[in-house]
Amino acid sequence: MWEDPANKAGGRWLLTLDRYQRNPWLDQTWLEIMMYLIGGDHKESNTDECINGAVVNIRNKADKISLWLPISDKNQGHGQ
Repeated sequence: MWEDPANKAGGRWLLTLDRYQRNPWLDQTWLEIMMYLIGGDHKESNTDECINGAVVNIRNKADKISLWLPISDKNQGHGQ
């Protein structure tokens, strides 16, 4: 939730897909994100603290996939 202290100063990366892209792209993209987060690859690549969560929204006009980030300022990143 945005109210969580870990997300208070955060932002998000947002991917918007037209509803016609649902079948070829939405499921595969969401699966890849979940496998990345669950599988722990982000811990090995030193990005463990760069992603707070992920959300998928299915809508009539367009679908959205969001990665929640702990910071919203690109100049305060966690390095390369």
